[in-house]
Amino acid sequence: MKADEHKHHQRMGSHGMVLFSDGDRLFASHLPLYQAPHDYQLIYEVELQSQEKLIAQLISGEQTEEHMLTLLPEHFDLNKLIEGESITLNATVFKGHFERGGKPWLSEQEVFFKKPLYRRQLTGNVSANAEPNQWHSILLSEQRLLFVHLIGPAPSFDAIYLAEQCQLKESAKTSIEYSFENAELVANFRQCHSQKALYVEFQDFKG
Repeated sequence: MKADEHKHHQRMGSHGMVLFSDGDRLFASHLPLYQAPHDYQLIYEVELQSQEKLIAQLISGEQTEEHMLTLLPEHFDLNKLIEGESITLNATVFKGHFERGGKPWLSEQEVFFKKPLYRRQLTGNVSANAEPNQWHSILLSEQRLLFVHLIGPAPSFDAIYLAEQCQLKESAKTSIEYSFENAELVANFRQCHSQKALYVEFQDFKG
């Protein structure tokens, strides 16, 4: 969908996000759903007032749902991020998933959406014939990548991995093991020395 087309479709509302870090920078990923107005995978580099505190929290343990940080900005039009704008919003940071018992941790945080890294609309791009387990790579540094799972038809999953010491000339070979029943995922990006799951979500994509 072209930018001038989705301006006619307001996406004003509440758009929750998950926060993650590579140890140096902070990123926010929109929590997508199959239905509008939330039918976009979006990843931005962001800056918050409590940047160092948030990064320290994120890299201190495993990114399980109990230890994850989610962000709930004030109501805004998601089209601004879809179109790649740099905007500033007030938001609350939650420990845990803000819709699943997460607790407010840092309120009135000013969030600067600095740089768009990834955009993909689910509506119209999720085909029953799509090849499963496709990943998009985002170059963060010379040997550091983010791998983003392309959400497919239900049942599917949303996932973001950080991979280190990657041979960038080699194609993105992956070894994937997952269980929808147990909501477990293990991904191995074989051109990289190490990988770590930053975010994995099954529940919203059961169908």
